Amino acid sequence: MSGIRRISLVKAALAGACFAPVLFLLVAACAPPAELRAKTPEAVVSQQATTGAQSAEASARNLPVAPRVGFLSPAFSLKTLDDKVISLAEFKGKPVILNFWATWCAPCRDEMPLLQQLHDQKAKEGLVVIGINSGETGRIIDRYVDQLSLTFTVVTDREKEATNAYGIVGLPTTFFIDREGVVRSVKVGAYLSLQELLTSMRVITERP
Repeated sequence: MSGIRRISLVKAALAGACFAPVLFLLVAACAPPAELRAKTPEAVVSQQATTGAQSAEASARNLPVAPRVGFLSPAFSLKTLDDKVISLAEFKGKPVILNFWATWCAPCRDEMPLLQQLHDQKAKEGLVVIGINSGETGRIIDRYVDQLSLTFTVVTDREKEATNAYGIVGLPTTFFIDREGVVRSVKVGAYLSLQELLTSMRVITERP
């Protein structure tokens, strides 16, 4: 056998020897760990949910700020109708619903009683409902709130700072923000029933 042929055979053998362990590692990496394979799907889901709950706050700290699902909600400080300044940060640890609206918006008016009903039912459980009026003056808003007997928190965004920060392009627009300040759902347009609103709310009130 020639020297060149012997060298070629050695290279081939080495190549095969190196490839087999690499292939094994790739297969092992793709396969689930033995302890997970042994568990039922329900047990795996439970374990993942627990881990997710424990790391939620740490993960939220690393998220960028944007008015989009999965991002930290933009901060704001706005005045209530009695001139008290509130900020979104005050409600850290509570589920928050932000509803952008205006008095001239007919769908907003239709939706307001549903938000009030939600507030009446869930405020004692820690749910915070904040109505953010976009671009109007206090006197107009006062009359509107009195007419509809609204008791949840209403703030004014006369200069549209929060409106712009949240990228509002249509009214009403509702943001569902979890206890860590992360946006979990956004709806553009009015809710038509309390049940529909309750269903959307679950994404920020149900714990894993």
